[in-house]
Amino acid sequence: MFKIFKDTRLVDAQLQLKVLEANPPKINHILHLLLSVFTGGIWLIVWILIGVFDTNETSYQKQILNLENYIEQLKEEKQIKGQK
Repeated sequence: MFKIFKDTRLVDAQLQLKVLEANPPKINHILHLLLSVFTGGIWLIVWILIGVFDTNETSYQKQILNLENYIEQLKEEKQIKGQK
């Protein structure tokens, strides 16, 4: 009746990758502008540092790379199991 996926890990990883690719992290510039105005410009230092050392972007790229590697690994495992 119902088709059950033999390896749901692959499907889950592919869905996670699609969600990550569709929602890249963004700097909330309006919030930083308001914080800069309310702190008399002191927050500009933080805003600039965030722009220069955007760890969210680096982390985001690492997550995508890790997921892509994991998907390839799962596909290889599936092929090996299919050959047996």
